[in-house]
Amino acid sequence: MIPLLAGAILAHSFYHPSWCCNETDCRPVPCAEIRYSNDHVSWRGLRGTLWSTYPSPDAACHICSSNISLRCVFIPEATS
Repeated sequence: MIPLLAGAILAHSFYHPSWCCNETDCRPVPCAEIRYSNDHVSWRGLRGTLWSTYPSPDAACHICSSNISLRCVFIPEATS
């Protein structure tokens, strides 16, 4: 298996809960592109709720989306 592909497959394994992602609609995104306002989170015009935000285990941001909304957003946990 190509190492890059292997990394992508392993990274995809943390996109849970299962209703959030069907293994084709989740991807890493630059954290700077994710916006927060009140009880919503958005990325490139897609909007979701803050309750669908989860910690990212790899210190990067990821989104799971349909064509019309964000289902889940994974963000790195704050460190002190």
